[in-house]
Formats: sequence, structure tokens, C-alpha cells
Amino acid sequence: MRRLLSPLLLLPAVATAQVEPTKLYQGVDRDFEVRVKVPREGKAELVWGRPDGSKIAEIAVSRGKVELSRAIPEFWNKKLSTVTYLQLQVDGKGVGAPLVLQPMNNPTISRLAADGKTVEFVPDEDQAFAGYRVYAAKNLLLETSFGPMEFRLRPDCAPNTAFNIMEFVKGGLYDETIWHRVVAKRPDGTAFVIQGGDPAGSGSGGPGFAYALEKSPLPNAAVPVGKEDRPNDPPKIFRAKLVPAAPWGEEKPPLAEG
Repeated sequence: MRRLLSPLLLLPAVATAQVEPTKLYQGVDRDFEVRVKVPREGKAELVWGRPDGSKIAEIAVSRGKVELSRAIPEFWNKKLSTVTYLQLQVDGKGVGAPLVLQPMNNPTISRLAADGKTVEFVPDEDQAFAGYRVYAAKNLLLETSFGPMEFRLRPDCAPNTAFNIMEFVKGGLYDETIWHRVVAKRPDGTAFVIQGGDPAGSGSGGPGFAYALEKSPLPNAAVPVGKEDRPNDPPKIFRAKLVPAAPWGEEKPPLAEG
């Protein structure tokens, strides 16, 4: 077992963030300000879009504060239910890390199915939209005794899990923790998995609170967290798979890819 070096780091997803929110939580039907830094000459635009690259809206901008709900008249009328991104573009090319716009909706409830082994997901009956949680997209960098490991966080696939992982990193939860499980090879000779990030060093510890498991559309390629048979077990442990991706449900749901 090897220790992770202290501290773990959160890196801007692409260079330095060029768009910053004035606050983390932006309430519905209120002013929504962001600060824009235009690093070079050219046609600067803010593009509001979906993870698949499709555009919702775009506006011309210059350096300084931009009030989105006024610049995009239909902004608060959209009431989207999935994560979108706000990207600065100069002459049509993305500059810096995008902002993550996570809708503040009541989350889907995760609970054990009748078999007591698998999770079922039930939408909340009250789908209130309260605004957005807004922050710059980040990558996760693990500094280990064997060298660095970098992962791209995917809030569009597991938004609450990705955000909580960022908070755990900022708060030092993972500092000087160990790889408590290493399965370098399975009986057939193929590599399998490494797990770490538990302050207790056993795989059973955590931050002292729980939140619902999220169903992710990603294949199980890199850092799944949480336990499929424990729907309120807080995802907190890094589980880096060393084998090809598996569909959700065959393993555990991921928060990132790397």
C-alpha cells in the first residue's frame, strides 16, 4: 500500500478559467453576474451550451461583468434539468475552463430494490427549479508516490458526486491517505483495480455524512465511487479501474474519466 502525497489538487479543466461567477449559488429569477477576462484581441463571445456541444445561446462580450439574465432574455425561462456549460470563445475557439451550470432541482431518490441488492432510482414528485450552482470546471490531480494521476471530472454525468469530490479535495479529506486495495492481476492475468482515498485506511471510512447515489451514463472506465448496494453510502473513495469499461450496473457508477 502506498500513500497519496499531500495535497491532492484541483486543476482548471483547460488552462486558467476566463469566466468566473460572482457567487456559487444563483437563485432563479435573480440577477446572474459573471466576470469575464478576455486574454487577447478578437471577437469574444460567451456560449451557453450542452455537453454534446449543441448551443443554447451565445452573446458578444467584452472584459468585465456580464449580467446573463439580461443579456440572454430567455435565460430563466429555460428551467433546464441537466448540467450545461458557459464557455468563453475568442474568434470561435474556446478559451479557459468553462463554467458548470448545475440546475438546483430536487434530486432523484436512490433506494434498494426489493431484492435488497440493487438500486432503483425514483424521481422526486416535486421537481422544483431553484436556479443554478455555478463553478469553473476542474480536473482532479492525484499526486501519488508512483507519480501523478489526472482525471477529468464529469458533472454532466454525476453532478452532486463530482461537486462533493471537489469539496473533499479542498477540505483535505484525501491528504496522506493510502491505496487500501490493490488488485494488480486477476486469476486470468488481467489487471483489475486500485482503490484509495479513505482517511481510515480500510475502505469503510468517510466524511461523516451521506448523500444519494447518482446513476451515471458513463461506462465504468476510471473513478467510480459509492456502492451500488448502499444507495446512501457517500461516494468518497477513488476506485481506478485497470480493465475495459463496463456498462452501469455491472460495476459501480463513475464520477470521472481519466
